Amino acid sequence: MVLISALVSKVNKVVGPRLLRHGLSARHFLRSKLNNSYLDAMVGVTLAQHILSSEIRHDLVQQQQQKDNKSSSWLKELNEKMTTLSEEMWSTHLEKLHQNYVGSDTSLLSEQRRIQTQKTSPRLALFEEYVRKAVVPNEIWSDVDKWRFDSSFVKWIRTEFLWCKYAGSTKAQRCFEKMDSFYGKSQSLPKRQTIVQEFQMHHWKKTHQQQQQPRKNHEEKEEDEWFHMEQIASSLPDGEMFTIPTTPHAKTTPQKVTILHPNTSLAHLTLEEILELAGSHVMYSGLFNVYCDERGIYELWNVEYMQELALYLMNRIQELTRGSDDEVIIMDVGAGDGALMYHLEQYIQMELEHSDQEYHFKQKAQKNSAFNSTKKKKHAATTTKRKTNIQMPKMIATDNGSWNIQQLFGKVEMLDVVSSIAKYTTSDCTAHDSKQTNKKKHMIVLCSWMPMGEDWTHLFRQSQQQLQDNQSKDTTCIIQEYILIGESDDGSCGHNWLTWGNPNFLDDDDDDMETQATATAPLYEKDGYQRIDLEKLSSLQFSRYDSSVSSCSKTVSFQRK
Repeated sequence: MVLISALVSKVNKVVGPRLLRHGLSARHFLRSKLNNSYLDAMVGVTLAQHILSSEIRHDLVQQQQQKDNKSSSWLKELNEKMTTLSEEMWSTHLEKLHQNYVGSDTSLLSEQRRIQTQKTSPRLALFEEYVRKAVVPNEIWSDVDKWRFDSSFVKWIRTEFLWCKYAGSTKAQRCFEKMDSFYGKSQSLPKRQTIVQEFQMHHWKKTHQQQQQPRKNHEEKEEDEWFHMEQIASSLPDGEMFTIPTTPHAKTTPQKVTILHPNTSLAHLTLEEILELAGSHVMYSGLFNVYCDERGIYELWNVEYMQELALYLMNRIQELTRGSDDEVIIMDVGAGDGALMYHLEQYIQMELEHSDQEYHFKQKAQKNSAFNSTKKKKHAATTTKRKTNIQMPKMIATDNGSWNIQQLFGKVEMLDVVSSIAKYTTSDCTAHDSKQTNKKKHMIVLCSWMPMGEDWTHLFRQSQQQLQDNQSKDTTCIIQEYILIGESDDGSCGHNWLTWGNPNFLDDDDDDMETQATATAPLYEKDGYQRIDLEKLSSLQFSRYDSSVSSCSKTVSFQRK
């Protein structure tokens, strides 16, 4: 069994990179002709990724075990014998095939690069051995152009690279186990300080980089998330950066992409430098990013953020109901595993109970100082009411299940966005009790990390207009606000024009969008909503693509005027 495993591993070292290389070429050719979400599987890219991920991690685990000297003597002896035997079988039958594949990468320059990488980081040298010949087979920029704008592939190669660089150690494993204890069975949240300590993020900046004048000194430039990319690009012939315009609301440094001649040689660059040029942002990343990638986490919820969001929503409920008995529904669409709504419901309940207890204590103290009668004291203690008169809102989480995310945090209704809005703005919100026909109901919609390129917000706004046109205001749930969590304006959440109003992301081939763009105002303003950036909440966030120099995720409210 050990022999078979060793031989399979040897074969995978040839099959995996080769399959990935040809799969990327086939996908690049077919993507302009086919619009198929299963294209990666069809051309073998998905299988190649699975093979390479398994082999890289298997080798790294073995490398770590040898370093820690954890293997027993008899197991070491057995592995050595099986390895020797598999090497003999390999050299006899498969070596020529392997040499044919790697033969073009035997230049002195490539050999020097490999030796240097091996010295500085053996773990990254192993990654390069498996992956480099697949992603830059000709060692020129046109190889990178085939995949650098494919978000799913960039996500995979970034994850594997960062895992090799940071996550294979025993210390990293202990860190992951500690964080899993919060987000697993205990279903609790860590404090921000715990996250910072476990992932060693003390030097990380938790602010969004502001648009500003060019930095002059070297230290200031290094704090720019595009510094390394610009530095590498400027070292190459005719290398330059293209800046993607953003909106005034963004208040952050705009996105940039590398511009190079297709035949520009990359042979002298490390794979880390190539990934940085491609926009993977690996040089400012760390163990935190690996954990989020490994666990499929886009927003790492924490105690302080959830408390602040609960307080914000309580204030909004008070503004909407104005002390009346109106009901408020808070609905999280595209809820995934339901974690946001699960924790938010708990924290809103805790804040309401705390509010009750605090006001009850103050009222009782006031009554005790004014009255000496025991009877009156008892009456004062039992008749105290909540100062704010806020009722617990109805909390709902929905998701269409298309990502097959395991439900760990309570009930998530299997509904898409359209069905969710239809259900909870009409039938569920109609007052069936004749005594409560004048009772209004309001809705606040939450959406965390809306899928890239999609826009759900027009559904929130259109449903509002349809309800006003077709329903009675007294018996209809009004969508007063929607809150978006994730990247904004020029990032990977929603549609940068339809959702955020960034005209630089208009699709020239879409006539309807061109018509919409004739208005100077964003579409949400046209539909009667105003944007409010919730800066305090944004400063408390930890998200998947944060780096040591910048935070990328924000919390933005769109309120009905």
